[in-house]
Amino acid sequence: MCRPPRRARSLVAGLEALGAEVVNLPLLKPVPATDGGIELSTRLASLTDHDWLVLTSASAVTFVVEAAASWPPLGPIAVIGPATRDAVLESGSEVAFVPGTATAASLGNELPIDPGQRVLAAVAELAGPELELALAARGAFFEAIVAYRLEAIEGHEPELLAAAADADVVLFTSPSTVERYLSLVGPHPELVVTIGPRTSTAVLEAGRVVAAEADPHGVDGLIDAVVNTIGS
Repeated sequence: MCRPPRRARSLVAGLEALGAEVVNLPLLKPVPATDGGIELSTRLASLTDHDWLVLTSASAVTFVVEAAASWPPLGPIAVIGPATRDAVLESGSEVAFVPGTATAASLGNELPIDPGQRVLAAVAELAGPELELALAARGAFFEAIVAYRLEAIEGHEPELLAAAADADVVLFTSPSTVERYLSLVGPHPELVVTIGPRTSTAVLEAGRVVAAEADPHGVDGLIDAVVNTIGS
């Protein structure tokens, strides 16, 4: 698996509880936007002109809380899934909406809004268009603000890379990790499990086969997908 240690704890614990030996190979780390977070701080200061604040990852929560002049915000918060919800709750705020499926498209399709309402989303630098397209189709006004970007982690020990290649299955939890992993480790192991459809698409575009996709798209779904894949 390819998550930063802090984000990987619950997944590692769940797999180890089932007797798995986990090799964690962190590939990318979240860092402030290229402007140092100035635009994020400025935009958060005028949240009252939006009907919803949407947070699309636990990392987005971290950077939004750090950038906000005051927290919790006055308006309602929507999140993409359980991990992001938990991060918001840990920050001392409440969550007003979580979609049934942890994808940007589901969030955009299910968010309880009326035409003409305004949504501000804190996203990663290379976020896909699914959320914006879904909300635009419903007549909402959408604004995205870059909360963070991903930076490559360097200096992996050769032994760690070899252990990753020798594993029975590799878990990808975001599209951005796929290319980085393949450039460092290569097409091993053969079995690939992904967290959701965007990550699966990245794997397929890289010429690999997806053995299983998490359902639901989160830690519990990943664990079930791994168990079913190895056991099949």
